[in-house]
Amino acid sequence: MAPALSVTPKNLVPGTLLGTGAAVLYTAPSKATVHSLTIVNNDTVSHTATVYLVPSAGSPGAANVIIKAVSIDAGQTLIDDTLRVLETGGTIQALASVASQVNLRADGSEVA
Repeated sequence: MAPALSVTPKNLVPGTLLGTGAAVLYTAPSKATVHSLTIVNNDTVSHTATVYLVPSAGSPGAANVIIKAVSIDAGQTLIDDTLRVLETGGTIQALASVASQVNLRADGSEVA
């Protein structure tokens, strides 16, 4: 008989203002699922955002980009509710075209 799994819904990345270099925003302590990503442009002009789901000991790049330089108009919100999985040690990393104007939030679950 397989051991019971515990699934805990969680705010994986609370609202975080992005910088211009890819930064680790969340590291999965065990297997995790990402249920939604919300990206908000707080500025008065358009900016782009890029999001990566990076495997453990990996680095952000073309092989693990899930949102690539998507343009978000001034004051607008982008919601991506594609279900994705992160293995133990995997990370959510992101960057924007300008620092401190684009906010990212990720919601999901951790599986133990």
